[in-house]
Amino acid sequence: MLVTYHQTMEEKLTTWRVQVFQKPEYRSGKPGKYVQAAAQLNIADLNSCLAGRLYLLRGDLSQAQVEQISQELLADPVTESFEIEESRETRDRKQHTTIEVTPLPGVTDPAAENLMHAAELLGIPLDRATTGQIFILEDGLDQVILNTLAEKVFSNPVVQQTAVNRPITPPFVEYSEGDGLVETIPLTKANDDELISISQERRLSMNLEEMQAVQTWYRGEGREPTDLELEMLAQTWSEHCVHKTFRAKIDYTGPDGETETIDGILKTYLRAATDKVAKPWVKSALVDNAGIVAFTEDFDLAFKVETHNHPSALEPFGGANTGIGGCIRDVLGVSARPIANTDILCFGPQDIDGDSLPEGVLHPARVRSGVIAGIEDYGNKMGIPTVNGAIMYHPGYVANPLVYAGCLGILPVGSHVTEPQAGDLVVALGGRTGRDGLRGATFSSMEMDVSTGDIAGSSVQIGHPIMEKQVLEVIL
Repeated sequence: MLVTYHQTMEEKLTTWRVQVFQKPEYRSGKPGKYVQAAAQLNIADLNSCLAGRLYLLRGDLSQAQVEQISQELLADPVTESFEIEESRETRDRKQHTTIEVTPLPGVTDPAAENLMHAAELLGIPLDRATTGQIFILEDGLDQVILNTLAEKVFSNPVVQQTAVNRPITPPFVEYSEGDGLVETIPLTKANDDELISISQERRLSMNLEEMQAVQTWYRGEGREPTDLELEMLAQTWSEHCVHKTFRAKIDYTGPDGETETIDGILKTYLRAATDKVAKPWVKSALVDNAGIVAFTEDFDLAFKVETHNHPSALEPFGGANTGIGGCIRDVLGVSARPIANTDILCFGPQDIDGDSLPEGVLHPARVRSGVIAGIEDYGNKMGIPTVNGAIMYHPGYVANPLVYAGCLGILPVGSHVTEPQAGDLVVALGGRTGRDGLRGATFSSMEMDVSTGDIAGSSVQIGHPIMEKQVLEVIL
């Protein structure tokens, strides 16, 4: 199943294709989730689908080396087999109808990163690798139906690319050094319309009052902001980071007509209730990455919850994946070991007619499937179980699900040092940054419409649970 089909002239490296399928005796023979997903979109022509994994490996490799990688790393010898193609040019694509899927160029591919590391341990260095899927469908499907299946059932164009009845182009991106470019944004002389235009074009998600505040400050400095400074202010002032809705002044009219001005839900109700109760077992609340409460004489418990709604609406798996990953990170941020995950999830009705969905909205059944799999996947790869949760269905969640994830951790009493000292070092730990997740915080402040997926697709971050597992062990 290994075939050389591409060679870069500059590097003299060869790209190999590896396809892995379940052996026939281990296939269920029942219509799978993809057939069901097609039916939800009123595509009744798809009756069967054989799904396999696709790997593209580039390097100075012999066929024997790729065979070794496939046998030892990619395929389960008991339940799976890998196939070989004679060549890209002579393969008779008419024998099968196929759809291939890989991440878009530059999108984080954690499985590929770990594949490269594992191959290196075998003494087989890879220059590039990517993971994907290949789907073999029944013949005779209309091209329009095939394109719809490719984009709405088998992939998510926000983070993935597809190829119908042809080998997919490897999404390999050549690394390049930064050129040191610093862009200066002409802000100090802009009028109100121009300020709003700058905010919209750069997806800063700042309103006119916020943009005017930034403008006033830089006028006082006698200079224009750099791109990095403006992005940093936008991230810091985003809904995700500063909770503008919870802090906003609200004019409220009650059921009997009485009115009042609420100076921030967070201060007036959430923090005020905690302060009023003033329980001695509350060690830390609403001031750190995660809350801390007393548990035993020797141990405290840490708990963190957060929503990842907008990202999960665009890319359910990735959005929920990084949602729970962020909670785990914040539990680590208060010096605790994460031990359990939880979630509360709200979706649109699962039997809704696909033709009635607004443009650009994923079917609620697909959202549910992706979100649940995303939370499950991240916890499993880090060895953290999801111990409880709840699901609710309501038409109000059709276009924007509620993905509320949480993590519980345990820490020795007094182990969380909160006061920085002179001479402390700052160490950054984590994976390589891809094109995904850019402006993710300001994206949380945007209103969603039919264009959101096109203009903000790169805002959905792809999680890297294996990397966070390594970080967890290093920190502890």
